[in-house]
Amino acid sequence: MVPDALSGHRNGDSIERGHEGGFGLRALANAQSLKYDGRMSMQSPPRLYYSARASSDREVPRIDLDTLKTLFLSSYEHLAFNGYFDEAFGSHCVDAGFTEGTIGSAVDAYVLFTLMKKDIWPIKENISAYNESDLFDVVEFLHDHVSRPRQKDWHSWDNCGYHYGDFDAALGKADYRERINKLLQRYGDTYELNERG
Repeated sequence: MVPDALSGHRNGDSIERGHEGGFGLRALANAQSLKYDGRMSMQSPPRLYYSARASSDREVPRIDLDTLKTLFLSSYEHLAFNGYFDEAFGSHCVDAGFTEGTIGSAVDAYVLFTLMKKDIWPIKENISAYNESDLFDVVEFLHDHVSRPRQKDWHSWDNCGYHYGDFDAALGKADYRERINKLLQRYGDTYELNERG
């Protein structure tokens, strides 16, 4: 049996075939403190560029596993940079040091315990060696731990950056699914990450 979220159109699965969707994040305005709202999370679906319009079969271009991993890593890093994993995995401040998230301070041990696989975390250092199962496990794992920050505060000291707070897991999961499903719809038999992750 294929894992719960990555099995196609079987009942009870989290990743299913045939989803249409668009990227779900928009750059945030430069502000010292900002409350997020629903308008900031959506962006119109990307337009079809020349090769897609000129193709006689109008088929969505397919991507291979290496391309999927590259695009997934970019999406993960974008969300992480914008605080979507700070609640679960913690954050770093030049003044306070590391503040642990809800899963504790040893993220790599937590990932090992949860997935029972070595050489998964950190993602950037290990993704090149992922097989499809590893990648899909990480896709589901991150869905379980993503949350959208609804507030950010600029910490200017030593160019520390933004500190995020007031997290909303449901909104974060929706943004994550929207972004990841855009990639999955072009891979293999076309998969979809559903609301159960």
